[in-house]
Amino acid sequence: MSSTVIVIPARMEATRLPGKPLIPVDGKPMVLHMVEAAMKTKIGDVVVACAEKEIKDIVERTGCRAVLTDPRHPSGSDRVYEAIVKSDPYKRYKKIINLPVNMPFADLSFLKNIDNALDENESEIVTMISKLDCLKIKKSPNIIKCNASKSNNNQFFNLSHFTRQCDEDKESYRHIGVYGYKRSALEKFVSMPMSNLEKKEGLEQMRAVENNMKLSALMIKESPLAVDTSDDLERIERFIRDEIKSCISGC
Repeated sequence: MSSTVIVIPARMEATRLPGKPLIPVDGKPMVLHMVEAAMKTKIGDVVVACAEKEIKDIVERTGCRAVLTDPRHPSGSDRVYEAIVKSDPYKRYKKIINLPVNMPFADLSFLKNIDNALDENESEIVTMISKLDCLKIKKSPNIIKCNASKSNNNQFFNLSHFTRQCDEDKESYRHIGVYGYKRSALEKFVSMPMSNLEKKEGLEQMRAVENNMKLSALMIKESPLAVDTSDDLERIERFIRDEIKSCISGC
């Protein structure tokens, strides 16, 4: 049994895109795209942490493990932890990757880098960032920006702040909401109350920052296409149509 588990938190009550996990993308619920992609990495077991039974029922039909969790959790990581407690009471999993449900066509090969980094790095939490050069994207409150600086180990960046706000004069990076936790770090994270900036910004990672947890990031060249709003959904549908047209024209 692998010491790593990938957990996908899924809830229907997403503020910006209600019903997101079960929205069909290319004829398949978004959560099932994520389940299949996570399984293909072969990093470890895959579990879906479901806020609602309708998600659980659909996931379990695929043979993937699904755990029903309290719908009132303040963050995805809190939901992930409940699923881990219920599915792994003997604490066999030592590394937990929190994978969002919103990247149906992402190449998840970078999850292996997160998994390795949890062994190689002193950080309690490892996440991903990419360069953010487009001002239009930078101004969007749906894009999470962060301050990052190179650590002593050139492979990693130290992260000190996350925000939805845009500072045009300051270099910032785009945060990709995938988290790798050492189990002890996840236990610590959920034991702490929501922090002030977490509540203000609506960003769970600020709980870790404000409580001085060791948080670092790996750089990825290109951010995966994420679906968080109706505009994102329209964009990904255009992407699918363009791919189909390209395939037809190339036949």
